[in-house]
Amino acid sequence: YHAEISDDLKDGEKRYLIVIDDLDRLSPEEMLAIFSLIKSIGRLPNIIYLLAFDKAIADGIMRERFAAEGPQYLEKIVQASFDVPTIPESKLRDAFITFLNDLWMNEPELDASLFFHVGRHLLFPYLKSPRDILRLSNALKISWVPVSGEVDHLNFLFLEALRIFEPEIHLAIRRNKDKLVNGGPKDAPIDRLAAKGQYYQFLSLMGFEEVKRSRLCRGLGNLFPALRNIWGSPMHFGAHSFREWEKLRLVC
Repeated sequence: YHAEISDDLKDGEKRYLIVIDDLDRLSPEEMLAIFSLIKSIGRLPNIIYLLAFDKAIADGIMRERFAAEGPQYLEKIVQASFDVPTIPESKLRDAFITFLNDLWMNEPELDASLFFHVGRHLLFPYLKSPRDILRLSNALKISWVPVSGEVDHLNFLFLEALRIFEPEIHLAIRRNKDKLVNGGPKDAPIDRLAAKGQYYQFLSLMGFEEVKRSRLCRGLGNLFPALRNIWGSPMHFGAHSFREWEKLRLVC
């Protein structure tokens, strides 16, 4: 059959381009199966394969499975390779802001200072590729419409970013609302150091490196003032603060 197909393709007037994207998102077994198939039938005439994948990931898998050959295994399959340049984070950020301006066209103008201040902790670190922007944008297109006008749009954005990129933290927030909303527990903790560790634990922050945990704490502290009593200087919040937060429709 291979010879017959080869003759038919050779005699035909058409050329075919087969595009296989996101190979690096497959399991190692699936990725190897694809490469093996291409290796076995890739010499069919008038067919070109365009493969898109993270070379470092693929090389690592090949090195693990074919220790003697490693990355050289791919060189026998891929005849020409091209590196796609990394998009600057500033460009990605601008593209996402353009999306938000369209999404929030009928909303009050966003607080740019708050957007960038909290965004550098809870948003921008997760927007590293067009795929990241697409994931969050697609989620917001669906989730924002039902709550438009009911909640603060910036607070909602940061929580959606956590839901998409840090689902365990988002779930922990939902499960521990009583410790986070308004001023938090009525009785201030006596042992603040112990309370700090407890809040790390129930917010699923214990497994992170110190730099990332510190970043998340600063961001969450801006959404939930109750956390400032635990992670920062002791503060008192009264009924006036609660009424103001409710008026602004903040998550806290």
